[in-house]
Amino acid sequence: METLLDKKLRRRIDKLLRSNIHAKVQKRLYVVLWIDEGKSIEDIATLLHVSSRSVRDWLGIFRKKGFDALLVLHYKGDTGNLSPAQIDQLKAEIQTGKFHCARQIQDYLQKTFQIAYSLSGTQRLLRRIGCSYHQITGFLFKAKRDKQVEFINDYEANRPKPDEKKESTSSMPAIRSGVWKPSSAAGCCVDNASRLA
Repeated sequence: METLLDKKLRRRIDKLLRSNIHAKVQKRLYVVLWIDEGKSIEDIATLLHVSSRSVRDWLGIFRKKGFDALLVLHYKGDTGNLSPAQIDQLKAEIQTGKFHCARQIQDYLQKTFQIAYSLSGTQRLLRRIGCSYHQITGFLFKAKRDKQVEFINDYEANRPKPDEKKESTSSMPAIRSGVWKPSSAAGCCVDNASRLA
């Protein structure tokens, strides 16, 4: 039986397995541990639900390139259906602010580029290209400065001075809302029978 691991490397593997690492890297580490413990390649493949060829490949990586090479995943992922020019065009359209939800962007992709995305696929595409969703608020991003200054000047001109009293526009007294006031019979626990006696 071949010994692959020394105590220091075994402790490092145990520490990595207890940490939050990718599942594919975990499988590679288990292969090295179990081979060192004397399990066969076929048994390890069965335990990990992978092919025996994958187990042999991972062992080859460990023997030829070392332990650190096992920790690197070289999977790049799909490049996607949109070209870089189309992604730039989509970003420019998003920056205009005309889209309010991912479904509108999904329709835009279908009409403009004739590429069908699912709704969840559209959302993943938007995250991948760096777009984020912000709920619409009442904030005006393009307020006109001269209108703001005019409003403030008008407000300042019509604001009552501290020593002036503004005339009431109604003959009825103002009723304050949201204020609880005790009634005149508060605390009175007299029933009708005792009143009549």
